[in-house]
Amino acid sequence: MGNTSQKLSRKNQYQIGLYNLSINANTSTDVLERFRRETEPRISNKQPLLIIFAIGINDSRYFGDKNIPAVFLDKFKSNLQELFKQASIFTNEILFMGYNQVVESMTMPDIWVENEYFDNKNVSKYNQALKNFCDTNKLVFINISSILKSDDILVEDGLHPNSQGHEKIFNTVKDFLIKNKIVNTT
Repeated sequence: MGNTSQKLSRKNQYQIGLYNLSINANTSTDVLERFRRETEPRISNKQPLLIIFAIGINDSRYFGDKNIPAVFLDKFKSNLQELFKQASIFTNEILFMGYNQVVESMTMPDIWVENEYFDNKNVSKYNQALKNFCDTNKLVFINISSILKSDDILVEDGLHPNSQGHEKIFNTVKDFLIKNKIVNTT
């Protein structure tokens, strides 16, 4: 994410401190467990804070039995509510990223973990729950699946966006932040 921070700070166009706190394979339960502990030390009372959550696709995965996801949908929804509650302590600027569709021929099973599966039906179910949560709570939801096409998905794993896909996501978020005056363009 250093590259993203550099792009936003180029030519002093934007003054942004950016922290990427993602951990591979984390679920919403994992993020909730560490959210406050990792957020509090990074707070500056002098600058506004924006929190962007990109969570949930790992919750939708399952190990062998499609009826037993990594995080059940009801638990995922309660995790979202608690994350929103905790994030609201730090800022009113909270944004959630949706998920891209997966290339099922590469994620059924996942090429990295034996007996781990990601399928588009489950991904869509969690993505819709996230969108509904954002709508209910009047939060920003950026629908990644509407931005990315199948050729934007990293061919090696069928799950993560490639460089072109990440560039599209970056530009979409950047444009939203500028349009809504969340980042200062002066």
